[in-house]
Amino acid sequence: MMLGAKRAKYFSPIDHWGPVLQTPGVTFINLQYGDCAAEIARAEEKFGIKIHQMEGLDLKDDIDGAAALCAALDLVLSAPTAAAATAASVGTKVWFLTAGRTWPQLGTPEYPWYADTRVLSPEKFGDWNTLMPDVADELEVFASNAVRRELA
Repeated sequence: MMLGAKRAKYFSPIDHWGPVLQTPGVTFINLQYGDCAAEIARAEEKFGIKIHQMEGLDLKDDIDGAAALCAALDLVLSAPTAAAATAASVGTKVWFLTAGRTWPQLGTPEYPWYADTRVLSPEKFGDWNTLMPDVADELEVFASNAVRRELA
């Protein structure tokens, strides 16, 4: 789905997600509700990756199912959306990707009312070209550490 001008200012376009989506050793699961099939297909084709979708799960109207899926994940990367809030509310580690500092951070580097969150935003407001490679680097470290924990 194409973002309107105001939404595009605050949310990273899928075209900027290439470095993140191509991170080795990471499996991506879609949590976005609504009609995003065309955008997912475009990302899969453009970046040569697979974004998994849970067949039969209504991510908008099955809140229990969506919450259970979120709870099963190691990490959620998302704009500050209902899907990310659901993941954070069930204790899943969430990295909120924002265009800049947001008021819900209450002056902290996280969303303090959730157990395990980070807020990642570019130094210059809305500079997704700079932020997304940094997120990919951090994700690669996270994935490497997760593999080490599994092997230990």
